[in-house]
Amino acid sequence: MAESGPSDRDALVALLKARSVRFGEFTLASGARSSYYVDCRPSTMSAAGQRLIGRMGLAAIRAAGANAVAYEPGVEDLFFRIEAQIIDAAGADFGGNLQLARS
Repeated sequence: MAESGPSDRDALVALLKARSVRFGEFTLASGARSSYYVDCRPSTMSAAGQRLIGRMGLAAIRAAGANAVAYEPGVEDLFFRIEAQIIDAAGADFGGNLQLARS
């Protein structure tokens, strides 16, 4: 029997730690200073990140009992609904900081 690898969540956390979290002295756009900086784009826009986020997003949608995500014009765009599912799957630790390639 093959040994199982890390879960998608664990792999995404490792990718975020490796590519998206920096320690040092940073001046934020607000002018505030911080000893760390998190930019999820290097992780979420990488091939590995896209693969993990896609699998986790699909799993979250299916776990919610849906084979598709409903779109209701005027309420919010479809991306927001999918993004919410991905953030739920990634966990609250990253939920507030996860920006999935929005400009």
